[in-house]
Amino acid sequence: MMSQAKALRRFGQLAWLLILAAILGTWPARAHGANACLTQEAAGATYRAILCIEQPTIGSSVSGLARVSASVTIEGAQLGVRSIVFYLDDLYLLTDFEEPYAFVLPSDRFIDGPHTLAFEAVLRDEFLTDRVSVTLTFNNGTTIPPKNKNRFEPRAPAATAGTPYVVAAVGDGAGGEATSAQVTDLIQSWNPAVMLYLGDVYEKGTPTEFLNWYGRANESYGQFRDITNPTIGDHEFEDGQAPGYFDYWDNVPFYYSFDAAGWHFVSIDSAGHSGGTDSDGAQYQWLDADLRAHDGECILAFFHSPVFSMGPHGDTSSMRQIWSLLRAHSVALALAGNDHEYQRWEPLDAYGNPDPRGVIGMVVGTGGHAIRGFAGSDPRMVAGFDDPRQAYGALRLQLGPRGAAFAFENVSRTVLDEGAFACPGTDPDAAPPAPPGEITANASAPTRAELSWSAAVDDTVVIGYIIERDGTEIARADSMSTVYEDRTLQPEGTYGYAVRAVDLAGNESEPATTTVTTPSLATVLPLSSPLASGSAAPQDGPRGGGPPLWLLAIVAAPVVSGGVLLLLLRPRRSAR
Repeated sequence: MMSQAKALRRFGQLAWLLILAAILGTWPARAHGANACLTQEAAGATYRAILCIEQPTIGSSVSGLARVSASVTIEGAQLGVRSIVFYLDDLYLLTDFEEPYAFVLPSDRFIDGPHTLAFEAVLRDEFLTDRVSVTLTFNNGTTIPPKNKNRFEPRAPAATAGTPYVVAAVGDGAGGEATSAQVTDLIQSWNPAVMLYLGDVYEKGTPTEFLNWYGRANESYGQFRDITNPTIGDHEFEDGQAPGYFDYWDNVPFYYSFDAAGWHFVSIDSAGHSGGTDSDGAQYQWLDADLRAHDGECILAFFHSPVFSMGPHGDTSSMRQIWSLLRAHSVALALAGNDHEYQRWEPLDAYGNPDPRGVIGMVVGTGGHAIRGFAGSDPRMVAGFDDPRQAYGALRLQLGPRGAAFAFENVSRTVLDEGAFACPGTDPDAAPPAPPGEITANASAPTRAELSWSAAVDDTVVIGYIIERDGTEIARADSMSTVYEDRTLQPEGTYGYAVRAVDLAGNESEPATTTVTTPSLATVLPLSSPLASGSAAPQDGPRGGGPPLWLLAIVAAPVVSGGVLLLLLRPRRSAR
């Protein structure tokens, strides 16, 4: 039996522990069912935070992709959570910015044995909680962490005749937020041939963040992996290393180039992690030789940090010598991210002065992570969007042999900025485009017809289409549209359509033509159909009682004055 003195000592030790916990405002992690939870009160605050790891449970043995889920509850205040940060064995693993807080942990990338998974929360008042943790056992047969030895090959699919060559470009989006999913849904609707990702996977670009936030093959930005050419951002680097970036992208070089659709593309390391950005550095020397080998071609450069920017990060002065080199070799377009807005700058010379033959700069850091406001204004920035309610979106390019059309479209499917340009040094365009091909028309209703055609080709770039009906222009479509719906027809009418392509110089092609005849207004079910005969009619009211049911087929034709046709079909009565 425990002596009275020993019992008193034990009681005193417990009392001191409770007093210490009250002073620190922290209740140690405890088993909450099978979950690990921690309750913490911020010093001087009137609320407390409850952190729980819901999956995996305490002491679990996990293998493969293990689902992790967590929760943060604030009691006593209307206070949100800015982010929660996960650690594995005290090493940074992943940041989650939105509920539900969940991701998959690639346990097979770590050696077998015991591991500690923990997370802490950053609240909206900037309070940082303590960590709650669970001990797990990884069981995959892994004794040495796997290493990717693949070699990156640029994605440059060949152009398909009759189809616009569309390039999508955006950065600063892979953070797991709902806005990122909205942007990738937008891009998917374009069916691009090539995707340029302009850098930054949040928060630090670990392999686990690439797996979850950039995404696997069927989700998020990962669905475009097979057509994506990346450029490295600053969030991927930690302590001079970027293991997640190089693992995910099969050891992609810091800088590289490729050709697609008659254009030359150059990815540049704007931070100079390898080779610097000064004129005496390895990257500059490589870039100079690469651009010399493609003088006279249309060239697009893409990198993470913009040389000129009105965003909070401002200009990247360390890239000025690279910019001068781009201008010296008549690069047409330079795309960047880093600042989380959309910006388009007028063509600029080597010193940043307006120059009609200069380089057009665009900042497209609108991929889904935290739009930020402009830090100022500049007359050289001819278009800019920094409102979080409308600025999430991506840039869509359609490449031509000597120019390109562009459109910045947001997730509401609204085009906020659009235009076209010829590549520097291009001769005046006097030749019209070839006519659109394979035009068809289908009358799907008495008052409606759908047109479709294959894309026209021009020696510079097609910027749009003129749609005519019976010799009169009725609409215009942008260069990336190859469909049009006409909703102003009358029943039983025959209509002639023509579609003309327009190039950057305003030259119009010869028309591609077709005709269509709309059906009659009154379309009645055949008498042999189940509905007309009553064999498949709906029943009368409940239990066969109540009034009989009548099916009214109403077809309204606004183009026919007062024309409304009512068709009454008597249904089969239910058995009594």
